[in-house]
Amino acid sequence: MDFLPHFAREHSPFNRRRSKRFTLSPPVECACIFKEASQPVKISVFLVNFSKGGIYMLFTGHKVIPGTIVEFVFKIPNEEAPLCVSGRVLRTKIAGPVSHYESGIEFENVKQEKIDRLTAYLSKKALPDKESE
Repeated sequence: MDFLPHFAREHSPFNRRRSKRFTLSPPVECACIFKEASQPVKISVFLVNFSKGGIYMLFTGHKVIPGTIVEFVFKIPNEEAPLCVSGRVLRTKIAGPVSHYESGIEFENVKQEKIDRLTAYLSKKALPDKESE
């Protein structure tokens, strides 16, 4: 959407984001559990960016289809229990070499308190995305 000026881009009907997106630099690694089959699959993923509405991630070896429910497990420093948040895969695409994928995840059934804790944790590792400013 580079053809739209900043103000128009924020208020455009093409911009479906409801909150500011942040790029994680470097990407943050966490555990992700895909609940698409009778046997859940747990892998490590790298979070590329996030907002209060969801996460964009990179991973290898396991393609997921839109609609798949995923759970992220974060080990936050100075907290005893891991922080778990769930979401639904909105889109997946191939990213480079074979078996490398990118997926957009929308948070689903997550209490605001958990989103606030996750946002506080990830915000320390993030810069605002130029696209969403």
